[in-house]
Amino acid sequence: MSTISQIVAALKNTFDTVPAIDQLSTDEYLPPINTQNTALIIPAFGMQSEIGEMTFGGGAMYQTHRIRCELWVKHTGNNADLTQRTRAVTTDAIRALTDDSDLGGVVEYIGWYGGRTADRSISVDVADNLVTIGSASYLISTLIVPVTDFSLP
Repeated sequence: MSTISQIVAALKNTFDTVPAIDQLSTDEYLPPINTQNTALIIPAFGMQSEIGEMTFGGGAMYQTHRIRCELWVKHTGNNADLTQRTRAVTTDAIRALTDDSDLGGVVEYIGWYGGRTADRSISVDVADNLVTIGSASYLISTLIVPVTDFSLP
C-alpha cells in the first residue's frame, strides 16, 4: 500500500500537467504570494481515510482516502475572466485526474471511497465568495479526490 505522502506527491505530479496551475504546494495552506494565475494546495485539512479488510480471516486489505485539493484562482481585476479561468482550470484538473486514473501506479483507483458504493466520482465545490489575502483576492475551487489502494496477502 502507498503512504499518504506518496499519494499526495502523485496527485501533485498529476496536477503539474495543468498549464494554468503555476504554483503547487503540499506543505502550505495558503497560496504562495507569487501566484500569477492558479495555485494548487493539498492541505491535510478535511482529509478522510478508511482502512479495512476486504475478506474475513486476514485477507486483502484496502485503504481509501478523500483528499482535499484546493485550486486558488487569482482575481486579476476582471470578474468574467475569473469565472472563465476558474471553470477552465477546474475542468482541466479533473481531466488530468481521469487521464491518470491510478496516479502513475501509486493507487488502484481515483474516484472511489470506501465500501459503501460502486460509484466513482470526484466532487467539486466552488466557494461562494472571494478570499482576500493581503492585496490579492482568490476564488477557491475545491476538488475532493477519492483514491483507493489495495494490499494483497
